Amino acid sequence: PHNLFLKYIKFFLRIYRTAFLFFIFLSIVHSQDSLRLVSLYNSMDGPNWINNTNWLSDLSIAEWYGITVQDSAVTAIELPRNQLSGQMPDDIGQLTNLEILNLSDNDLSGKLPVSLKNSVKLKSLDLSHNEIVGNPVNIFYNANNLISLDLSYNNFDGRIPKDLGKLTQLEVLNLSNNNFQNNIPIEIFRLQNLIELNLQNNSLTGSIPRQIGNCKNLQILDLSRNKLTGNIPKEIGKLKNLTQRLALDHNNLSGLIPKEISLLSNLQYIWLNNNKFSGILPFEIGKMKSLRSLFIYRNNFVGPIPSTI
Repeated sequence: PHNLFLKYIKFFLRIYRTAFLFFIFLSIVHSQDSLRLVSLYNSMDGPNWINNTNWLSDLSIAEWYGITVQDSAVTAIELPRNQLSGQMPDDIGQLTNLEILNLSDNDLSGKLPVSLKNSVKLKSLDLSHNEIVGNPVNIFYNANNLISLDLSYNNFDGRIPKDLGKLTQLEVLNLSNNNFQNNIPIEIFRLQNLIELNLQNNSLTGSIPRQIGNCKNLQILDLSRNKLTGNIPKEIGKLKNLTQRLALDHNNLSGLIPKEISLLSNLQYIWLNNNKFSGILPFEIGKMKSLRSLFIYRNNFVGPIPSTI
């Protein structure tokens, strides 16, 4: 009985030590995360935010406005439309348990901090409607859990990073209304889970890659207001889930409209206006029963419009 008693004591001591060490670990994580939030507050003009309730107070960081905490670690920062300004702090990427970061509709400037590459648990990143500059190359190559990436309405420039094509979980990619240039990298079209691809209003050149047919879950494809040339690839007809919008307007696209476009039987909106398309509209377009809007003006089409449209 004496030996059995000693075994129980040792067993409970081990459990107690493990629990104690885990508590110390959580305390360290909590302390480090709070310091990084203080850095964020100071870097982005916290005193002038619309809502900074409980920030820098003695309350738990879980009580700070816009912050979500799980197991003592910050998992979400959501401060949209909150009058943040300045540059994102360099150490924001040290919040390694962060899953959601939403700083949209603010007045952020400067480049993305390189440390963001450490935020490998990110699932949703929304930095839209700011004044961020530079190029996001080498920032997201490890973000394998990212589902939604919205960098729209900023001042990013240069090439669209090829490493975005490694984000196999990505469902939403919105890079619209920036200054991205050169060709659309074909690596983007490896993202078979994409539901929305929006590259509207950049300075993209070259043709629409035929690999676009790989993105069979797309519901929205918007490449409008760029400088794209060439034909619409017939592989467009493989996008059977394209239901909401096909926007290719305001480019320099030319040639005939492929009849395969009529295979998108559930598509509601097709915008092809302000291009250099020619020839006759495919008769099959008239069989697209879900079609609500077809814009084809300011092209070089000839012949009749199908009577069933």
